Amino acid sequence: MKKRLTVTVLLLTICATIFAATQRETYYVVQQTNFLKDKGYKVYTKDEYKELQDQMKLEKRYFRQALKESKDKWDAEQNELAKSGNKTVMFPASAISPRTVMLKGKYTDKEKADEKLSQLEAAEYEKLYGEDKKSTKSFGYQRPEKSEEDQLKEEQKRLLGVEAATKFQKLYSDFIKEKTGKEAPVYIEHVELGKRH
Repeated sequence: MKKRLTVTVLLLTICATIFAATQRETYYVVQQTNFLKDKGYKVYTKDEYKELQDQMKLEKRYFRQALKESKDKWDAEQNELAKSGNKTVMFPASAISPRTVMLKGKYTDKEKADEKLSQLEAAEYEKLYGEDKKSTKSFGYQRPEKSEEDQLKEEQKRLLGVEAATKFQKLYSDFIKEKTGKEAPVYIEHVELGKRH
């Protein structure tokens, strides 16, 4: 009788341990880029990650159509500006790219997931702003300093891309809501590192 009770308790303990192990939350460390190709990292729970994957499938499905509609609206605005004698600008389609999501790690321990997140962010920060970036030398070739005019042109081009992406984001969000009946989240806010705007 005691032996049977001991075996039963042991089996129940093993089952409880296995059940607890399968019920532990899984954390996903993900690298994301937004419409402007800015890169960031985030930790998601299993449910959040599944929702993100579903969202990405939806985005992939409607991206080209939304981009075309966005360009059409942009062109219509520019035509109105041209009628009033203002300078017009072509839609910077090359400045807008589909968002991407890449899994960088899967953990059952939140602390380990956060540690991986910190490592990725530190590496990205070093890549963007580290000592190597301060040097103008590349493979033994001394790159010339950019003139103020060139820097200004680059900044204007970047701002135009940000403006287009912001308009595109709004249109895209409305477009997704119209097609699916679901609220589309804001896409640019969550990206932390490499933020250009």
